[in-house]
Amino acid sequence: MGTRLKADFDESLKGEIEYYRVFKQDNISKFEQVTSGYNMLNMTLAYKNKLSHTEYDLFFKANNLLDQKVYAHETFLPYIPQIGRNFSLGLNLNF
Repeated sequence: MGTRLKADFDESLKGEIEYYRVFKQDNISKFEQVTSGYNMLNMTLAYKNKLSHTEYDLFFKANNLLDQKVYAHETFLPYIPQIGRNFSLGLNLNF
């Protein structure tokens, strides 16, 4: 259960913030494992523009900002935690 807010600050600059809650998973199949619930907070800021004939997107993403220990019950390795707080900076070029 969660929510996501998106904002277009202008024609080039966009932002997004997302929060969701995953509840304890204990109604599972034979090959899954019980996992605790967690809260997830993610944010993205993106800038899109054009330089000559090349379009580019510059973005910054921040995921799991609450640094929650996350386990996915539906994976083959449910006892290994998913990635913690992490940041990504990227550039996409279209030419």
